[in-house]
Amino acid sequence: MNMEKVIQSAHLGETKTFSIRVQVTILDAFKKACEENGSNASRTLEALMEEYVAETERKNQNDCD
Repeated sequence: MNMEKVIQSAHLGETKTFSIRVQVTILDAFKKACEENGSNASRTLEALMEEYVAETERKNQNDCD
């Protein structure tokens, strides 16, 4: 996944806050990865979700073709 694209695409529209529960070790590793990529957890998670939805839509479209 292209992290530069992910980071740049975050927060382009209206936003809403939600909470998720994850293991502490996963959260710590995610935060470290975000710092290394020059982003924050919120922006990166939003962009990753966006990319996941787009990939799923492409897969569904290909399955229908």
